[in-house]
Amino acid sequence: MNNTYELRIHKDIDAVIFKYNERYFPETDTELNLYNKFKLNIMLTNGLAAVLNKRNDIYNTFCGDMLFFSPAELHHGRVLRQGIHKYVEILIPTDTFDLIFPNYKMNLEIFNENGQNRTNFVSPKPEDREKILLFAEEIKNAVSEESKINDIELFMLLVEIINLGNKIYSKRDKQLSDNVPAIVEKSIDYMKEKFAENITIEDIANKLNCSSSYISRVFKKHTGKTPYAYLTEYRLFKAEQLLRGGESITDAALMSGFCNSSVFIKTFKKSFGITPLKYKKARESET
Repeated sequence: MNNTYELRIHKDIDAVIFKYNERYFPETDTELNLYNKFKLNIMLTNGLAAVLNKRNDIYNTFCGDMLFFSPAELHHGRVLRQGIHKYVEILIPTDTFDLIFPNYKMNLEIFNENGQNRTNFVSPKPEDREKILLFAEEIKNAVSEESKINDIELFMLLVEIINLGNKIYSKRDKQLSDNVPAIVEKSIDYMKEKFAENITIEDIANKLNCSSSYISRVFKKHTGKTPYAYLTEYRLFKAEQLLRGGESITDAALMSGFCNSSVFIKTFKKSFGITPLKYKKARESET
């Protein structure tokens, strides 16, 4: 399924294109893509990543995450979960906001930021994720002609989405909030340093001189995840890199901090939808 709506709000610029996609993805990378417009995706399923240019940072996306691309940014999709993926896609001509809001400087940091920490991905906190999913539902209904939203309302919805994306993106290096306690940042640093070891929440708490219940409560409040969930996601990210680099399943499991292969296989399949062996074979067939 691929429903499209073209929003032409100014006679001198191309239309903004809104799409709702339900598309089958096999266990292979997609073709390379290049656009002459700003592109923004809101993910409505889990496990479809995007690789920006030649970077190695790959994110296992979840429902409500946002991906975005500037014109001329070469990218491709990486399928971590085979099957039907759903997402809203928006293509925006580069001069849209300059012509429509000539006296208002639209913040487009998510598209225009070019520093070495540039990413093409944001993962919202729960309250922002809820807003983004509501926005996506409005767009889905609009392109499916199940909504009475008019063109002006649809365009202002787009502005809201970009403003919210900018807010989340600007805080990505501040652990999701300007007010995150140092203890949360230190616990993340500790997990990233010790992920390959058999660390527990008690180890983290002892390192930071607090109780395990306290660090669990504060960590979830400011990240939306438990420390264990964060550590597991980080280990899976490292394991995926190791498998792509040619490591065996056993070595990838141990080197990324899983206690044994059985636990790793079960956890990997639950997150990615396929076993590590099937994933490894699919990647090897690409080369």
